Amino acid sequence: MKTSIIFLLISLATLNLLSSQNEVQLSNIEVEEKDKHFRFFLDGDEYNGFIYENHNNENIKIKFEVKDGFQNGIYEEYYENGKLKEKLNFKNGLLDGISELYKENGKLKEKHIYKKGERFK
Repeated sequence: MKTSIIFLLISLATLNLLSSQNEVQLSNIEVEEKDKHFRFFLDGDEYNGFIYENHNNENIKIKFEVKDGFQNGIYEEYYENGKLKEKLNFKNGLLDGISELYKENGKLKEKHIYKKGERFK
């Protein structure tokens, strides 16, 4: 019983440590650009996890997910007042899906659809 509790505590501590490492501030990430593609590295290795940056007032500025060094999933950027500025979808580092741009008052400004980095009209 005592061994099971110790194992459980070690497992939980390890899980907590791993989950906290999956979110890194943009200033700690190395960014490489090639042919309009961005690759993200942490300590020389392709990064996997979430990247964020805050405004000076500590409100979130940007957040997005990276898989195998490339943006994948939703990219969100916010105005300093906390309202959403843009919401973009990425797949393997390319815009793919619905992209929305917002005015500072929160109203939708533009909406576009992308497939493999190409915008549909």
